[in-house]
Amino acid sequence: MTGAPNFVSHAAMRAGAGIVWCNLPGRDAARAASGSEVITRAVAATPDDSLDLPGADEVLVNLGRFRALALGPGLGRSAHTALAVIRLVEQAAVPVVLDADGLNALDGRPEILRTRPAPTVLTPHDGEYERLVGHAVGEDRVAAAAELAARSGSVTLLKGPATVVADPDGRAAVNPTGARGSALPEQATSSPESSPRSSPGDGAVRGGRGRSLRARPSRRHRHRRPRWPRRARRG
Repeated sequence: MTGAPNFVSHAAMRAGAGIVWCNLPGRDAARAASGSEVITRAVAATPDDSLDLPGADEVLVNLGRFRALALGPGLGRSAHTALAVIRLVEQAAVPVVLDADGLNALDGRPEILRTRPAPTVLTPHDGEYERLVGHAVGEDRVAAAAELAARSGSVTLLKGPATVVADPDGRAAVNPTGARGSALPEQATSSPESSPRSSPGDGAVRGGRGRSLRARPSRRHRHRRPRWPRRARRG
């Protein structure tokens, strides 16, 4: 699958990332997604073109060059993929935005993220949330997001018509401006219940923007002018 990874990668570029590598399982997928400013790389794949365990090691080898990792869209759901995702979240020493197949790979065990060496952001829709936590979101979306944040030790962005962002420390914020059909599982754009602003891939784009923002240097490091030695200054 190349669509979702492309959405993530190009959203990260549009949000200001200086360089983006898109690691795709299999040479055919990487070749199909190439041809833009995003650098596509083929990593090890299973026979059904899902991410294979050696592919995780290929990503980790080069991860020191980057400030953030978006993990999940287009990976597949094989048992080997789940093992690869677990290895990545356990060993990646950069902030990780976890979505789609990355969330599914946790197999209802969000607690394993608590020992990660760097911050984590989870971006589930209602269906992914239920598979991850073991019960439906319910009517209180703020409480649902807060539960996952507490269990995982991760910032949780619960996508939906009113997107909730919850921090592990108990803080939460609600964005009520999303499209009515936004990020609902298996929501078709042709549905009369869906807003025109809602479409498949919204979650992937949001994940790419999140990765780009996580990769930015802190405010105190931005726009700092170089301090040249006095003798090198021009009059």
